[in-house]
Amino acid sequence: MRHVLLLLPLVLLHIPIVTHAAAIHDAATKGDVAGITAALDAGAGVDESDGKATPLYLAVKGGHFAAAKLLLDRGADVNAA
Repeated sequence: MRHVLLLLPLVLLHIPIVTHAAAIHDAATKGDVAGITAALDAGAGVDESDGKATPLYLAVKGGHFAAAKLLLDRGADVNAA
C-alpha cells in the first residue's frame, strides 16, 4: 500500500489540468460569452497570453464581436501582446 501512495503524486502530475488561461482562450476562440464570463469570474486574466495571443485577439480574429465587447468591458487592453 505504501508503494501506491508513493506513486500517486507521479500519476497525478500526468493528469491534464485545464487552467483558467486555457479556459478563457478556448472560450474566446469559440466566441463563448458565457465561458469567457465564467473563466474571468474564476480568476482568469483578461489579458493573459497563451504565448501566442490574448483572448481579445482570438475573439476578434474569429469574428466573435460580442465576446470581444465583453473582454473590453472587463478591462482587456487592446495593446496587450
